[in-house]
Amino acid sequence: MDRLWALSRQGSNSGRGFHYQDAVATELAVRMWNVQLPIRRIVPEGLDDISVELDTHWLHLQAKSRREHRGEFTLADIAPWSHLAERLRADHTAHVGLVLERPLRGATTGFERTLADVVSPQVRAAVSRAVEADVDPNEFMARTHVLVMPALEATAVAMLSERLNLPPATCHAHYGRLSGSPRV
Repeated sequence: MDRLWALSRQGSNSGRGFHYQDAVATELAVRMWNVQLPIRRIVPEGLDDISVELDTHWLHLQAKSRREHRGEFTLADIAPWSHLAERLRADHTAHVGLVLERPLRGATTGFERTLADVVSPQVRAAVSRAVEADVDPNEFMARTHVLVMPALEATAVAMLSERLNLPPATCHAHYGRLSGSPRV
C-alpha cells in the first residue's frame, strides 16, 4: 500500500517541480530587469530547464525543488551530473548549473563561483566519479555552478514593487503574468 501511495504522489511532485522551475525563471527575469544579473536572455525549456544567455556564454540550468520537511539536498539526491556534462561536451563555451530550492550539503553556492571554488572534497570526489566518462572532471568543476534559490513569489513581488514604485499587492498580478500563472 505504501508503494501505491508513493506512486500516486509522483504527479504532485512533478507539478511542484514545474512550478518551481517557472518561479526560478521568473525571479531570474525580474533580477535581469532590475539589472542585478548580467543576463541577455532567458529561454525556458531551452537546452535544459532554463537556458540563460550571458555576455560571454550560455548557462544551462537544471532546477530541483525540495519540500521543506525533507531538509537539505545530499549528494545521493542529485542525479543530473552526467546530464549536465553532456551540455558541456556539446558546447565548449557553455556553463551549466543546478538551481536548488534547498542547500546542498558540502557546497557553497552562487553564480559567481563554480564547483571548483566551493565544494568539499567529498562532493568533488563524488561529482568527479559521476562525470569522468563524459568530460574531464576538472573542466566540469570549472564550468558548473550551484545556486540555492528558494524562488519565493514574495521575493520577486518585492523586487517588482520597489522597481515599479507600486504597492506589493498590485505586483502579484505582474508576477502572475511573468510566471505564466494567472492571478486575480
